[in-house]
Amino acid sequence: MSYSTQQDVLDFVEDNNVKFVRFAFCDIFGTQKNIAVLANDLPKALEDGVCFDGSSIAGFMKVEESDLVLRPDLSTVTILPWRPTEGRVMQFFCDVEKPDGQPFGGNCRGFLRSVNRKFKKLGITCNVGAECEFYLFENDDRGRPTRIPIDFGGYFDVAPLDAGENLRRDICLTMEQMGMSLSTAITKAATARTRSTATTQAPSRPPTT
Repeated sequence: MSYSTQQDVLDFVEDNNVKFVRFAFCDIFGTQKNIAVLANDLPKALEDGVCFDGSSIAGFMKVEESDLVLRPDLSTVTILPWRPTEGRVMQFFCDVEKPDGQPFGGNCRGFLRSVNRKFKKLGITCNVGAECEFYLFENDDRGRPTRIPIDFGGYFDVAPLDAGENLRRDICLTMEQMGMSLSTAITKAATARTRSTATTQAPSRPPTT
């Protein structure tokens, strides 16, 4: 879902029973972080941004100059399908700025913009397709992961050798609900049976604002 005005977003929140809003960003290592606000506080958060202590994020800021602000990209609004449908959770991806509005060097989205601008001057379009590979293990009696793989299937196997097909199906359907387009979802050959989901290639974002 893509919106261009704050009022459009607030109307969406009201119409879809959204109660919590996640302001998501990535650290310099590519790990996603987020700050959640209640829907009632969203108008102020959209207007002023969400302030946080940058020294708490590895690689961001020193303690003596730690204030940073999250600015949401309204075009990245999405409902998180795995969260409760009553009192839903919505998410933005955000840019990270300094309190005076100046760019922050650790803002991954800003870095991507600068790379895209350089490519554009060269007449090059940058397309990105993510391929996520992961492992599936058994849980113990307390629900904690073990080091026991859920199966011993191999490349392109199907059930019963592939015990992860239902989970992979759920992942694909969830990604589709979030507006992501998948090209493949397969088993791969590795210890503990790597799974792979690949998105279709598309022009790299974020917008150039």
